[in-house]
Amino acid sequence: MPDGEETISRLIGEGRVDGVLLQVGDAMRAEDLRVLLEAPLPLVFINSVHPDHVGSVTLEDARGIRIATEHLIELGHRRIAFAGGLPRSDSGQRREAGFRAAMTDRGIEVAEEVVTRLGYEPKQGGAAMEVLARLDDPPTALVVANVNAAHGALLEARRLGLGVPQDLSIVAMHDAWTAANAWPPLTTVRMPLAELGRRAVEDVLRRIETGELEDRVVREPAPELVVRESTAPPRR
Repeated sequence: MPDGEETISRLIGEGRVDGVLLQVGDAMRAEDLRVLLEAPLPLVFINSVHPDHVGSVTLEDARGIRIATEHLIELGHRRIAFAGGLPRSDSGQRREAGFRAAMTDRGIEVAEEVVTRLGYEPKQGGAAMEVLARLDDPPTALVVANVNAAHGALLEARRLGLGVPQDLSIVAMHDAWTAANAWPPLTTVRMPLAELGRRAVEDVLRRIETGELEDRVVREPAPELVVRESTAPPRR
């Protein structure tokens, strides 16, 4: 939506909307979210949950990040970093919890200096990579909570002269055609995004027709690891 325009208020006020599917982005204004929550419209959150609202369809974010983290551990990495979403992000919190659970289950301590929470955009992934590369003991592997941020991290790694995966393995949440066409191609965890969208539409239509609404989690198809050239065992 164009910056500086009251798009949401106008659409709702003009009665042009029968229902809303909402994916909360990093840059969404608090006032826009408040307008939607207060509007007398069927509202379904996509992959986020709001404490003051019932009606959401979410993914198994923690499970997906666990798969990504376990892949790196099985390759032999122990100094593993995490580039997450913003601290206020509901999905970001779930993904960080999955990372920490995977590390704890394998008996690996999470060093707090290798955990960043800068966001899902490419520039924020690049900023996370810059922070991690400055550490006295930099990580040998990185789990990125969003494939868009992973592209930024990959670009910044190249700018800093780091070889991927020779110096740093990178694995990202979500798969996309861009991941397969990066260099090196990015290892990802493919999530059931089509099923997420289908169920969200089903729920908002059911709310329009019956008034019923619930919070649901998409568990099938299961998250799938897609191994490409951005991950490898650490240098000995």
